Amino acid sequence: MDPVGTSEEDERLDWATARAWSHLASKGLHPERSAQDRRAVLNEGSNEADIASLETILGVLSRDVLSEAGVK
Repeated sequence: MDPVGTSEEDERLDWATARAWSHLASKGLHPERSAQDRRAVLNEGSNEADIASLETILGVLSRDVLSEAGVK
């Protein structure tokens, strides 16, 4: 993603984008994450801000891919 804030925020959004694509590739084009998925991310050292970014990016990517333009 393009940098829009601090380097910490930019790194978080880059991490969230990569993680979101991985989640969508392995679990399908729906952004829902289970409690187990959430615990796994927290156990890897991520925090609530990371998870919030991940959930936002999951929603954006999922909607984008499933949109009419993304399907054709």
